[in-house]
Amino acid sequence: MKETILRNFELCERGAVFTPENITRMKQGRSPLVPSGTYAGQNYDVDHIIPVREFPDLGRELANLIYLPAHVNRSKGADIKQRALDLSTKLAAAGILTPDDIKRLHQVRQWGESTSPVAQSNLPSSSRTVNLNTASASSIEALPGIGPKTAAKIIAARPLKGIADLDKVPGIGAKAIEALRDIVSF
Repeated sequence: MKETILRNFELCERGAVFTPENITRMKQGRSPLVPSGTYAGQNYDVDHIIPVREFPDLGRELANLIYLPAHVNRSKGADIKQRALDLSTKLAAAGILTPDDIKRLHQVRQWGESTSPVAQSNLPSSSRTVNLNTASASSIEALPGIGPKTAAKIIAARPLKGIADLDKVPGIGAKAIEALRDIVSF
């Protein structure tokens, strides 16, 4: 936990989070803003390294948090990154995760879809569906009529609340929406 907190502190220092303006924003309960560079003016976000949709118990684990500009945070998608695998090893050594948890994390990384009973219970039917809010780009590309560019646009439009939200994604027409209706979830 100490290592992660110190890393996040370093990221905040490098990102100029502790400017007088940002400290004022934080005292008001607002997110600090990125002061310069590519993401200037965007909020900073805190997110989980290991997705809590798979491991809800890690939702309050400080070692599982990362501090990023909002655009970077949202564009990273639901894919399991090497950082999550590295952290899972440390959490297993600390007794927080079990070997079965580590195995499940590797399965999610490989297949890009949830294996969690918690996440699976949110699916609309017993048939296999792809959750457009959590699936990897490759899983979305495997859907009928969806290529890499459209998959990227779907990921950029997250979170999606329902099938009607697909109408707002450039490159997806009424025909594609009908083809996806029974095979996607949100």
